[in-house]
Amino acid sequence: MDDKTLQELRELTDALPHLEEMIQTSHCSVVEYEVDGTCIGIGLYTNESVAVQRAVMSAGTTFTAHQHDEHEILTVYQGSITVHTSGDRVLDEGDSIHISPGTAHHVTAQKDTWLIGVTVPASQGYPDA
Repeated sequence: MDDKTLQELRELTDALPHLEEMIQTSHCSVVEYEVDGTCIGIGLYTNESVAVQRAVMSAGTTFTAHQHDEHEILTVYQGSITVHTSGDRVLDEGDSIHISPGTAHHVTAQKDTWLIGVTVPASQGYPDA
């Protein structure tokens, strides 16, 4: 991803409310996932076709192995994660990955990380918006 695109992504995500504000705002659904560490998901948009969440994972957190019936796209905009599928892929700021339906995967935060997750169609595991 080039610097201009990364800057645009930062500007878009910086325009979103901060975590404390989102937790206190009644129209946002917030989920603290049961993981090894801390992972909080905030529902941004949901309908039958798509679910979008903003998530934060603390450094060292591992989201245990799982799979979805849906397509999942993860985009990191601050921090770094490793996505473990049949191989490991490190995602740094501005990097994305598409995870196909039925693909077993788990995620480890290398440092405190903010990311956007999207499932198509909407996943029951994502918080409602």
